[in-house]
Order: sequence, then C-alpha cells, then structure tokens
Amino acid sequence: MKHKNAIFIVFLLSYLSVSAQLRTTYNAMRPCDEIIKQQVRYQPPGKAGANLVWDFSELTAVNPEYKLSYFLPGTVGDSLYVMGCDTLRMDDNTLRPIIGMEHYTMYYYLLRGDSLQQLGHENPNTHLHYDTPLPELNFPFDYGDVITASYDSHGLYSGLMDIRAKGTVRIHADAFGEMYLPDGDTLTVLRVKSTRLIMEPIQTADSTELFSNRILETHKWYSKGYRYPVFETIRAVHLGDSLENFTTAFYYPPQEHYYLDTDPENVAILDSLWNIKQRERDSENPMESVKLRVKAYPNPVENELTVEYELMEDAPVTIYLYTMQGRLEYTSGLKNQPSGYHTEVINCSDLPQGNYLLNMVVGAEMISRKIIKK
Repeated sequence: MKHKNAIFIVFLLSYLSVSAQLRTTYNAMRPCDEIIKQQVRYQPPGKAGANLVWDFSELTAVNPEYKLSYFLPGTVGDSLYVMGCDTLRMDDNTLRPIIGMEHYTMYYYLLRGDSLQQLGHENPNTHLHYDTPLPELNFPFDYGDVITASYDSHGLYSGLMDIRAKGTVRIHADAFGEMYLPDGDTLTVLRVKSTRLIMEPIQTADSTELFSNRILETHKWYSKGYRYPVFETIRAVHLGDSLENFTTAFYYPPQEHYYLDTDPENVAILDSLWNIKQRERDSENPMESVKLRVKAYPNPVENELTVEYELMEDAPVTIYLYTMQGRLEYTSGLKNQPSGYHTEVINCSDLPQGNYLLNMVVGAEMISRKIIKK
C-alpha cells in the first residue's frame, strides 16, 4: 500500500506544478514576506531551451537558513517614501516601492505599473544608485521574452571614495522543463536568465579611460503556485582573464516559505489544481463517493487535525499523513469499522510548516486531501 501511495504522490507533484508565465498578481514582491533560502554549493545552470531536465536533487548546504525579507520604505511625514537617494510620493498609486533585505544589504525596488525596477542598494560599506532604474522583470513574462537596457550608476564606498559603473543588462526567459529538487520533489519550471555587463573605470597615470569589465550572470527557476523562485544560481566572471571571481546558489524550499498562508492567489492556484486532480480520480473511481464521505478540519491546521468520515458500509480503514516528499508522519493502523460516523484526531503540533497529504484507504480504494500546516 505504501508503494501505491508513493506513486500517487509523485504523480500529484508533477500534476500540481505546471508552468505558466510570470504575472504581477502571482510573482510580484510583497512587503512583510520573509523567505527562507538555503545557500548551497554552486550548480551549473545548464543550457537554454525547451523541455529540459535539471537534476538538483543532491545539494551541498553552505548556509541552511539564509533569510530574505521584504518591507516598505521609511517615510517623511505622511507624503514621501525614502528609498536611499530617492523620494517617492505616497499618493502616487502607480508606484509600489519595496525594500529587500538580504545579508546586511538593502535593495531598493520599484514596481511601476507592470515593470519591476531596481533603484540601487546600500550596506554598511557601499551605497550605489542607478541614474535610471535598472529593469528586473516585466509582467507578464513568458518563455522567449527578453528585456534589454543600458545603465549608469554612481555611489560611495566607505563614505569617502566615489564609485561608478556602467553597462548593459539582458533578461531572458530562456528555458523551461522539469527540475528534480531535494527530498524527491519534481517541479515544472520556467527559467529566467539575467546577464549584466559591469564596466568600472580604472585610474591610470595618463588619465586614459580604461575599464575593468565583469559579467554578473544569474538564473532563477520559477514554478506555478509559488511567488518566489525555487532555485537560483549566481556567477561573476572577470572578462580580462575569464576567471570566475564569485559563484553561489540558493534553494528556496517551497514548504518553508513563511508567506504561503497569506498568499491567497497562489494558494488558490494549488487548491484549484488539487481539486481538478481529485475530481479526475473520483471519476475514475466512482465508488469512493458512495463508500466514504470525509471532512478534515481545521485546514490550515496548527495543533490538532480532526478527520470526520461517514462509511456507507462496513469496511477496513487506514489513515495516513505524508509530507509532500513521501515521508510517512502518521498512520492510524488498520481498523475494521462499521458503517456510520467516525472521528480520528491527529496531533500536528510538532510538524514543520508546509503542505501534507492525508490519505484514507477504505478497502481497496483511496481518497486524498491536501493539508496545510501553519
């Protein structure tokens, strides 16, 4: 029976994770979101194209809890937002400012209509400002879409030294396919590649303008139903000698995104896909609706999950609770139950936040429900 459940879980994960273009409603940054990123050893992003497979199932952790937080900027009175060097009118409804805090650095973003832009960044050592906002994404954004732009920037290092840089950026949704993640997850993903040329001036004795040129290359993989990427790679290359001077990667475990319980748009997508799949299974096994009626609540659950079910006839019943990776967390054991109403209470207080599968096996049939642990 466990083998049968594992096959169903793998099939369900594949079904839930269908790809789609990135949209403002489902993929724009939001204040108060806190994301857990696991910094891992760099993984080559592979080639571009359609219907590809990325096997990131074996990752080596570097920092298991690397946090990324988003929040609104500070204000001046009740009329202006302050974003580093920039001030924005609070009554301009076409602008949505947001700050991302990551590893002691604040990144200043602006959602202007359906265009996500970066205004600059700031940390204890460096303050950089883009003379014109640097594009990050346009919404909607789908496979094959491209954004290109040139930029100039200036700032201060250690509060004393002037810094400036210029270059180009190219953002391309260059690939989609299946990704294998740790713990057995399989997701259908859309990959977005960003290539930024960074040209920094070099001081010379005869005042000749020379530049030190670098390429900063990032790849981000998105999956439908999740607001933020599920995987990201970063690579910096010095063009003078083609040497890599920085590489890293991040895994965003979907089940650990703290924002999920308050992301109704994406939760609705996952629920809708789940319900479609459940209806398909019910139509393939019409006796399920006759033999068993079941309700599990509260859902999302924090402490105790109550499972109420009504049997139309006597039957053997077993209840299982699995993680989305197929690990068994609870089983009621086989019980020969008479027809009528029954109740099972499952203690979920020690379970990590995330999504789970409640499987009820009645005779030779199985019914499944998605459970969210807060």
